[in-house]
Amino acid sequence: MSKYSKQFKLNAVNSYLSQSLSVKKVAASFNVHPRQLSDWILIYQAQGAAALAPQTRNQSYSQEFKLSVLAYKRQHFLSLPELAIHFNIPSASTILTWEQRYNQGGANALTDHRGNPRMKKPKNPKSPKDPQIASKPWSELTQAELLREIEYLQTENAYLKKLDALIREENAAQTLKPKPSED
Repeated sequence: MSKYSKQFKLNAVNSYLSQSLSVKKVAASFNVHPRQLSDWILIYQAQGAAALAPQTRNQSYSQEFKLSVLAYKRQHFLSLPELAIHFNIPSASTILTWEQRYNQGGANALTDHRGNPRMKKPKNPKSPKDPQIASKPWSELTQAELLREIEYLQTENAYLKKLDALIREENAAQTLKPKPSED
């Protein structure tokens, strides 16, 4: 549940808009941080009073939507709070998380896996390195065997890439550490 009701936010915004006081003074009179009041004012001006209603938590966004938000940010050079207001996202930090995930793992890192049955570990996984598969030429494998082998190789590739990235990160951290002086 939101800490502040829609009516409280609306009262604070209207108080600022109707008086010739600074954001700081109005925020102090409502006992909120000036940045919070500034955000409410921007939301109100961009989307109206209805946008001040408490947002639902744990909202799920599609990968396509997340990518479009990040693309819009790059094209229009908007700040995270401006993006959040433009796309009606409750928190700018949500977009920051998407951006960090995208920078680390690409578009696939933006997929929401909450409650996704495909992400659960199978009960009896078939070994992808089945000796029968390994001994057959590629042209003689069935489609199911080929798909299983591809899945195994993709997983192995992703693991090795992540391992390589971690090693590089560790090496970079080691080179940044100052060397002890030899006095």
